[in-house]
Amino acid sequence: MPGWRGNIGVIACSMENISERQYYRVLPDGVVAHFVRISRLKPAEVSLEEMIMGDRLKQCAQLVADAKPDLIVFADHSWSFERGVGWDRQVAKRIEDETGIPSITMSTSILEALKSLKISKVAAVGPWNDAKVSKLKEFHSGHGIEIVNYRFVPPDTLLCAPDEAYYQILRQTDVDTAQGLLACFSGERSLDVVEALEKDLQKPVVGAVQATIWYALQKMQVREPLLGHGLLFRTPLLRE
Repeated sequence: MPGWRGNIGVIACSMENISERQYYRVLPDGVVAHFVRISRLKPAEVSLEEMIMGDRLKQCAQLVADAKPDLIVFADHSWSFERGVGWDRQVAKRIEDETGIPSITMSTSILEALKSLKISKVAAVGPWNDAKVSKLKEFHSGHGIEIVNYRFVPPDTLLCAPDEAYYQILRQTDVDTAQGLLACFSGERSLDVVEALEKDLQKPVVGAVQATIWYALQKMQVREPLLGHGLLFRTPLLRE
C-alpha cells in the first residue's frame, strides 16, 4: 500500500503542469498524492464564483474523493483568495460538504506557513499586475501579514526561467523590511533554489506549492522533517 502513511487528493488548475513534480520530489515515504484538474475555460468560460459554487468544483471533488484521500487540497493560489478574507475557507468547506473529507486551500496553507515561521512582513513575487495584486495584499493584511514589497514577473518567465535566473528573481524581490520571501502562483518553482536563498539572505523563503505540501502533511500528522527544501519543511505547524 503506497499510501500507508497518508493520501492527499489534489485539485489542480488545468493549465498548470509544475506541481506534480514538486510533490513527488518531497513527499516522504508512505505518502501519495492523487491529482485531478479543474478549468474555468472549457467548454465555455465561467466566472470564478460560478466555478467554485457551481458544478465544476463539485465534480472534481467527487472524482478525487474516489481515490479515498485523507485530505483534499485546492491547489490554486489566486482562485483561493479572489473573494477576500474567508474565501479560502468557503472553498475548502464546499469540498468538504461534497465529499465529507477534510480540505484545505493553497491560500490557507501560505497563511499558516507564514504564521508558523513568525513572518508578519513579507516580500512577494507573483505573475499578476492588475487588481489581483490588491486582492492578494488585502487578503494577507486581513490576517495580520503585510506585503511590504511586490514584484510582478510574467507567468511564462516564472514557469520557464532556469534555476539561476529564478534565484535572481526571488533575491531581487527582497527588501530590508521583509522578514521572509513569498513565491506566489501555483506554478512557482522555489524548491529548486530555496536552500541557497535562505543561506544567502538569512531569512525564510516560502513557496506556494511548498507551503501547500507542508500544510497538508501537518494536517495529516505526518511530521517528519524534510531536509534540503527549505526551513518550512523543518518547522512544525504553529497551534494557537
